[in-house]
Amino acid sequence: MWGRKTHIRARGLAWNKRESRRGRSVRHIFFPFYTMGHTPLLAVASAQFENKIPDSGTYPARCIQVIDLGTQHTEWQWQQKEQRKIRLTFELPTELEVFDPSKWEQPFVVSKNYTLSLSDKSKLREHLESWRGQEFTQQELEWFDIHNILGKECTIGVIHETSQDGKKTYANISTVGKAMKGMNVPEAINPLVYLNLEDFDQSIYDSLPEFLRTKIGESREFKAIGWVDEELVKDIYN
Repeated sequence: MWGRKTHIRARGLAWNKRESRRGRSVRHIFFPFYTMGHTPLLAVASAQFENKIPDSGTYPARCIQVIDLGTQHTEWQWQQKEQRKIRLTFELPTELEVFDPSKWEQPFVVSKNYTLSLSDKSKLREHLESWRGQEFTQQELEWFDIHNILGKECTIGVIHETSQDGKKTYANISTVGKAMKGMNVPEAINPLVYLNLEDFDQSIYDSLPEFLRTKIGESREFKAIGWVDEELVKDIYN
């Protein structure tokens, strides 16, 4: 049981002296919130938001992002490959949640990385054909502009998968299908974003989250954007 308190202020610090019934005392130092005569430089705790994911199930959705990740180094079944990758992000406009207390409700979004290929066994081709409701023609297989899917409605199947350490649960895309007849898919709430490294837009790249910019930065296509022919420079200035 603590007894009476006495407060001592010296040189901007608050001393709190507590005396116990046994005659012992404990002294604590309290730093003031600010000191008169200067503008405070505040240290605050970063806001921590709960990692919320949509329930598993099938949802109406819209493709809101088509991001060119460039050629990425991959490893699967002990085989290393260099593959051109894209990232598709889908908004679930009917599934709203408050992720940040300072903002209004926002829709869930889920993303999936694909190899940029329409080969027989590619997951991208499988999902695009089920989305379209028809197979690609031979002509389309030779020339399909992936930009065409941006903003288009569909349905997506969401499944939950756990990280290897069992600490995190992720919402992943298992299927993409054609929007059912009569289904109302609201317009996208988030802006539509398209990044093509062959026609690079710095402002779009800068708007992406850091983890995506880092991943894109590892690609040879991105590195080539800032590549300088040193021999050409020497010829110009010599």
